[in-house]
Amino acid sequence: CCCVFAGFSLNAQDWKLEKNSQGVKIYTRHIAGWGIKEFRGVVQVKTTLKEVEALLRNAPARSQWMHNTVNTRDIKVASSGEIYSYSVIDVPWPATDRDNVTKMHYKYNLPKEFTVELSAADGIEAENSCCVRITRMNGYWKAVDLGNGYVEITQQAVADPGGSIPDWMANSSVIDSPFNTLLNMKNRLEAAIMSKKIFGD
Repeated sequence: CCCVFAGFSLNAQDWKLEKNSQGVKIYTRHIAGWGIKEFRGVVQVKTTLKEVEALLRNAPARSQWMHNTVNTRDIKVASSGEIYSYSVIDVPWPATDRDNVTKMHYKYNLPKEFTVELSAADGIEAENSCCVRITRMNGYWKAVDLGNGYVEITQQAVADPGGSIPDWMANSSVIDSPFNTLLNMKNRLEAAIMSKKIFGD
């Protein structure tokens, strides 16, 4: 997963802005070798790097803000920076729910910037007969302290959902899903900061 950033720049089209609402921007592009578009979502949030990292590391709470995601839990902690996490994605009927095991590698690139590199992992968790396992995925989270009380958060990923999914559902997954995820994240982080200001730590 360490070549995620370099790999994403190869054989890819230019980004196209698909949605710009409530401070969240969602871009998509086609990448050679992938049947589904890659997405990039960007939002600026009134929060701190510490709050963003804590939110991303809290596996049980991810289902409260990650769109259509349920049953989230960490299943293996290889090191302080490397975690394997399991989640189930609630997919609308008639398609089958998806599940995945994600290798998450946390690291600080700079004092005011950290990333979480994401890749699909195999052989960590037995497959669920009620779901289609996502076995091919690359992406990352990036948080940058802008120095003005705001943090810019970027979520970028491309994943092969496997099985059969209608086109409208696939398109929704690369626009609506990251949009709702980032908007939920923004609202949750800003509410947490406001609560700390009112009630203290």
